[in-house]
Amino acid sequence: MSCETLTAPPAPVPPGRADPPAPTSSAAPPPAPSLTAWGLGVLLVAYAPVNFTFGSVNVLADAIGRDLRADAAGQQLVLAAYTTAFAATLVIAGRLGDRWGRRRLLLLGGLGVAVISIATAFAPGLTSAVALRVLLGIAAGLLTPQVLATIQSTSSGTARTRGLMLFVAVSGASTVVGQIVAGAVAHALPEHLGWRAVQILTGLIALTAVAGLRTVPRTRSTAPLSLDAIGASVLGASLLLIVVPLTLGRSLGWPSWTFISLLVGVALLAAFWVLQRRAEQRGTVPVVPPSVLRLTTVRRGLLMTLLFFTTYGAFLYELSAFAQLRYTLGTLGPALLVLGFGIAFIAASLAVAGHDVVVTDRG
Repeated sequence: MSCETLTAPPAPVPPGRADPPAPTSSAAPPPAPSLTAWGLGVLLVAYAPVNFTFGSVNVLADAIGRDLRADAAGQQLVLAAYTTAFAATLVIAGRLGDRWGRRRLLLLGGLGVAVISIATAFAPGLTSAVALRVLLGIAAGLLTPQVLATIQSTSSGTARTRGLMLFVAVSGASTVVGQIVAGAVAHALPEHLGWRAVQILTGLIALTAVAGLRTVPRTRSTAPLSLDAIGASVLGASLLLIVVPLTLGRSLGWPSWTFISLLVGVALLAAFWVLQRRAEQRGTVPVVPPSVLRLTTVRRGLLMTLLFFTTYGAFLYELSAFAQLRYTLGTLGPALLVLGFGIAFIAASLAVAGHDVVVTDRG
């Protein structure tokens, strides 16, 4: 997600020859800024709303649908609008932070999450809610890579490992806490007010992080890669053309436009791959370098990521709907059902964060 400069290892020296002289420079590079515990805390708070809103809206989807007079397809569109825009923005957001400064993008993304979340609380109808959720996904997508890149560039060794593991822990914790808080707030307030109050709370969390951004060091890449705006745009369009018909198709009876959209989306994915291969052949670094897929660890990681993200979100949504509609547990029921899973996820992440992690690539 972040695009730190990659350097090739030095060529091996033949036996009997002296090591090549180390490169010299007229001036030593300035020391990298160090991330303090307060700065790490601010980064984690800034990241929390990204998954807090995901978990909370899963629980509140039915209440949002009734308040905005939206059927099941409309509810799913509210969810998909955020996740699709988020995924599409991630593709290029890391390079924007490398080029323009990561703290600047953190500020823009954090303010965007705060303002748009609060604006969503006043959405008068389904169309405006979906549009605001798209903008919210873009803001969250701008913010997320900067958190990871800042941790990586301002810490090292055990501190970096701990920061990354805490990032993972916050990811799971904020999702589960979002469900619990959403369930409790919606249970305590009238239905048409409960889901709106949760959006305001999401915005306030983001504002808290924005207020503390001064504790986060300013960083950017010394050799930022090209943005590959064409490749990112084609990928984003293909995701949109595939996700929307898959979200709405069944409830609408699969009209002809859903099949056309799917075909065009798949065609754009193929065009995206061709663009990526040509860009790499020209010597530039595209959004998704095809050569990276030759690494066994990358292929395995992508497979696991695909399996996780194609099942986790659907699981949370279906579990919430099942608990509320089948067992009439209300909005708090789904949160309590996943509480054990959330506790185990958070505990495992924190346990790993307390130990050094060594990764070897045998691929």
